[in-house]
Amino acid sequence: MGTQQLLLIVLGVIIVGIAVVVGLSLFQSKSTDATIDTMVQEMMSIMSDAQQYRQKTTNTGGGGGSFLGFTAASNKLNTQTATYTVTLRRQNREIRITGTSRGRLSSTRQTIRVRIDATYSNFTTTILRK
Repeated sequence: MGTQQLLLIVLGVIIVGIAVVVGLSLFQSKSTDATIDTMVQEMMSIMSDAQQYRQKTTNTGGGGGSFLGFTAASNKLNTQTATYTVTLRRQNREIRITGTSRGRLSSTRQTIRVRIDATYSNFTTTILRK
C-alpha cells in the first residue's frame, strides 16, 4: 500500500471517530431534555388534580377554595421517570411540587430536579439541577 492510501485510511478513521463522539454527545443532550419534558408533564398532571380539588366544594370532596387536604395519587408520585413531593405553602394558598429524577445523567453524574410553584391563578416552573 502506498503512503497516500494509508493517509486516507487514517483520515477516514479520524472522521468516523469524531462523528461517533458528536453523535453520543447529541444523544445525551436530547435524553436530558426528554427527561425534563416528561417530568414537567407528570408534574402538570398532579397540578391539574390539585386545581380540580381546590375548585370543588367541600361537600363534593374538594378543598372549597383551598389546597388544604389535597393528596396526590401514589401512582403519580412515583413514576418510572421520577419521584415527586407535594407541599402546601403560604397558608394553603400555594402548592409546590418537587420532582427528582430516578436515574443519574451519564454525562454529568447528577440527578435532575424540577420544581413547580402554583397559586390559584398562575404557576412557575424551575429546573433546579441539570
